[in-house]
Amino acid sequence: MSYVFPAAQCDLDLNLGDKGLLNAITYVGMISSAFFWGYLCDTLGRKKILFIGYFLDALFVWVSSISQNFTVLMIMKYFGGFIINGPFAALTCYLSEFHCAKYRARTQMVLGIIFSAGTICLPLLAGIVLPSEINFYVFNYLRIHSWNVYLFILGIPTFIAGIVFMFLPESPKFLMTSGQNEKALEVLRLVYSINTGKSKDSYPIKMLVNERKSNDIPINGQTDEAPKKSARQALAGGLEQLKPLFLPPFLQKMVLVCGLQMLIMM
Repeated sequence: MSYVFPAAQCDLDLNLGDKGLLNAITYVGMISSAFFWGYLCDTLGRKKILFIGYFLDALFVWVSSISQNFTVLMIMKYFGGFIINGPFAALTCYLSEFHCAKYRARTQMVLGIIFSAGTICLPLLAGIVLPSEINFYVFNYLRIHSWNVYLFILGIPTFIAGIVFMFLPESPKFLMTSGQNEKALEVLRLVYSINTGKSKDSYPIKMLVNERKSNDIPINGQTDEAPKKSARQALAGGLEQLKPLFLPPFLQKMVLVCGLQMLIMM
């Protein structure tokens, strides 16, 4: 939003306090949705959160791009922050769960590089679009300037990402933990075929053992499907996993990391 302020200041009659709120409101949305998205990722799966989340984020960005006043823009920025937490967390899990331990750290490093490259592209795009003399009306009501066009362009990549993730498979790790071993095996066959160029039928693994009962011996070549967790059980499990963060020895480390992150963002 910092790039937009000089161009939108007169159109939206922004004062210093308004600019501060617009900068902060996105992070308020992120903070308020952190636990919510973690629960949904473990309940609905990575793929659904990714394509639905990216579509919704694009929608809120596009609505913010046609904002005609400060209030609408601030509301859209809040919901944009609320939504984007989900796809970001799901993407991190999604990439990790498609790679073995040997390559997992590299994928996260590449992901960080891509996000950093996107951050570098923002001022470059702003330098091209924002100085442009753009002034026209849509439906004789919506007045469009260069900053509106800039925000609209920012919504295009997330919309494309939503389309792409519609056609990608679900994480095999999530499928296994939810008891869908046959679907997980089909995804692994697909990945094997893409990586090697061989037929999916030549994938050497023919059966997946339920990871929650890995010590059980399958009978007649079949594995028991794990019972699906209810929404309440998934929520309780998520809260139980969070508990160690607020207890020694992790509490001190979490406070240190969060404090450093806060100071960096300042």
